[in-house]
Amino acid sequence: FEGKYAELSVPFEKILFRLEELEARPAAVESLTKKLGKVEELMTKWETEKPHITEEERKEVLDKVVEVRKWLEDAEKKQKKVKAHEDPAFTSAEVPEQTKDIEALVAKLNRKKAPKPPKEEKKDEEEKPADGEGEGEE
Repeated sequence: FEGKYAELSVPFEKILFRLEELEARPAAVESLTKKLGKVEELMTKWETEKPHITEEERKEVLDKVVEVRKWLEDAEKKQKKVKAHEDPAFTSAEVPEQTKDIEALVAKLNRKKAPKPPKEEKKDEEEKPADGEGEGEE
């Protein structure tokens, strides 16, 4: 009995996996697409709200977004070629992993502080005589 069970359970598990992926993959793709759209909107918003983040830095994020979109497009093309009874070309678990680099880069840029405004020269001039007095006391 156990031998027959093991023989039948492996193909059955594969069938269940493909069925789960059939439902989960489109949801994961949609979620990824929305997330990429939000990142692009954020970069546009940062042009005015965070001018201390350079064009190069924003371009780096947008380039990564383009890479992920290309990966997604290629993966979906491969998936369309796969028959329903075959293993999927990509899984729903692979989809969120594509944005880890983007999320890390955006978080790093978000933590980047705006440069402090330059100090007025009067404050510097007032401090200089104080330093000179301290040297004379020694």
